[in-house]
Amino acid sequence: MVTLEALAETALRRDGLRLRRLVQDFLRDHPRLAAIPRPNIDDQQILGTAAALLGIARAARRANSPSVDP
Repeated sequence: MVTLEALAETALRRDGLRLRRLVQDFLRDHPRLAAIPRPNIDDQQILGTAAALLGIARAARRANSPSVDP
């Protein structure tokens, strides 16, 4: 199972192709983004990158979800 920490580390290494694959696996394994726990690490760069990746994933899901017209 892909961890949020692994996503952040891969992003920081600038390995775009691997990151794309890992993100796809991560999102499939974690359908509820709000339930993902904070990584248990102290590295501020990894924590910030993880938070940014989660924010991007949430925004993408909101943009792709069907809207309901009143």
